[in-house]
Amino acid sequence: MKINWILPEASQCGGIRIALQYANAFVELGHDVVCYVPKSGQHYGWKKLFFLKEVLKMHKSAELRGEWFDNKFKFEFPVWITNHSVRDADVTIATSWITSYWTYNLSSKKGKKVYFIQDFETWGTQWQNQIVRESYRLKFDEYITVSTSLHNRLLKDIGTESKIVCNGVESCFLKMHAKKNYDDIVIGMPYRDVRGNDIKNCALGIRVMLKVKEHYPSIQLVTFGFKKPENWNREIEFIENPARQELVKLYANTAIFYVPSIYEGWGLPAMEAMAQENVVLAGYSGVIQEIGVDKKNCIVLDNPRDEQEAVGKIEKLIINQQEREIIGRNARKTVSEMSDSISSRKFEKVLKDICCLD
Repeated sequence: MKINWILPEASQCGGIRIALQYANAFVELGHDVVCYVPKSGQHYGWKKLFFLKEVLKMHKSAELRGEWFDNKFKFEFPVWITNHSVRDADVTIATSWITSYWTYNLSSKKGKKVYFIQDFETWGTQWQNQIVRESYRLKFDEYITVSTSLHNRLLKDIGTESKIVCNGVESCFLKMHAKKNYDDIVIGMPYRDVRGNDIKNCALGIRVMLKVKEHYPSIQLVTFGFKKPENWNREIEFIENPARQELVKLYANTAIFYVPSIYEGWGLPAMEAMAQENVVLAGYSGVIQEIGVDKKNCIVLDNPRDEQEAVGKIEKLIINQQEREIIGRNARKTVSEMSDSISSRKFEKVLKDICCLD
């Protein structure tokens, strides 16, 4: 098949990485793949005023051109996503709410149109959130969601059906790193800046970790994110934009991995941490809702907004090494059956089905 991916950008965020990993996998499966990223950036409404600024920014930035990723497909950087800038294909895939409108307006010559939804993207203004919701009502040939919880939300809130293709874990995380010392307890947490209604809930997460540190001074705290915030608390080590092998090592050295998010469309860090035998504490959404069993392969937070619940459950794990080891081993066993190669085959089958290919 000829497969087009329409991306809003090519920076190092989780959703973009997943799309690019699928693009690479499809090349390995024998397909002809091109990823399109507009030089004009993610423009809508008044933000079009920054058109020239965005074009210059991409021209100067290796990251925005996707040079951080080892791609096996071809990148194209047209100024706009139009019928003239996108080739004819069998399938064209939208990867965010804004690319859904660009993709929807392309001609039928660009192939079957697929909307790949990795999160319910209503984290902006009321006006923008309405546009996001309307994008989920556009008449695509197929919608693909990454989890049962996201599928259910799309169906309940919008009335739109989707095919579920759960994200897989990369092979580098499944290769067991040097065994961690269970006597030295390290607690990890993913960090994201406040976005819209702050579903990542990291401010509370930091308070939880520091409170646990007050009670157990010998534990170590570590987090990672794209950029270290100013005035960062020195009690928590911050790893800025880690490479994949650095991230594997971080998980390998971590015993407890705390995800404070109110909601996750999927939540790759939780899955990656489970692959390295971490005990993951997280709310019941995304990957945890998909594969998590409380007290067996993870610890489920009943209310991620409850600071005391998170502190209490982390401290119980600190004093119970045997429980940590059992849950960690079960976690790895669970996610080892969900490799990215399996997910790629499932995604490919959805595309073949809508193209009526065997």
